[in-house]
Amino acid sequence: MVRLSVFLSLLLVFFLSCASGVEKNQAAGRTPSHLISEKEWKLQFPGGTKMAEQKLLGGYASRYYSLSCDEDGTEWIHFALDGADSGHSKNTRYVRSELRHVENWNLLNRRSMSYTFRANASQAQSSYTVGQIHILPDDSVIPGETSPLLRLEIVKNQFRAKIKDYADGHYETIILCGYKDGSEKRVAVETVGENLSVFVDGEKKFTRRVFCPFKNYFKVGIYPQQTHGLFDVFVKDLVVEIE
Repeated sequence: MVRLSVFLSLLLVFFLSCASGVEKNQAAGRTPSHLISEKEWKLQFPGGTKMAEQKLLGGYASRYYSLSCDEDGTEWIHFALDGADSGHSKNTRYVRSELRHVENWNLLNRRSMSYTFRANASQAQSSYTVGQIHILPDDSVIPGETSPLLRLEIVKNQFRAKIKDYADGHYETIILCGYKDGSEKRVAVETVGENLSVFVDGEKKFTRRVFCPFKNYFKVGIYPQQTHGLFDVFVKDLVVEIE
């Protein structure tokens, strides 16, 4: 009888400890809030009838934005999106799951954003954006202009930079490197005055002198240039520096 009581007590402790462990794992997986400075970002995602925005203070997670953990314990911000979802911004027909940095800035002093990412798309011919320097539209500057200054995009098997020239309205596309689904890349974008530079895995890929009369802000996540397909982008070590 004593042995049975001891056995039942040990069994109860075992189950309680397992349950406690499950709760901790689920809690750790609910939000990636500890991976960024939440007050510096807000999330933009499909809202059904239009694009929705979510402040991140206090922790937030959804099917568009969550925490992912590798087998070795490495933690990532996980952006997930179906291109057929509903709820885009007024200036596009495509949906997005992106973090938007809250500070707007001019091309004056040094500004930079860096992060490591890996990405997957369900269709081989997909085209989607994984980072941007976006403008704050201002009709008093150039009426109707909404295009970003810089778009970091994956098109088929290439990682590319697309730069807007607001003086003549044209784009320049620069192939940064090849890209294979699921591979890791460390990317950094930097502006020093009107000089824009992009680095991949520590190597400077280009510097261009740019003209941008707008205020700008950084974005990172998924913004597909198509209305079909499933997308996953994983981001870690996200750092923004504004001097």
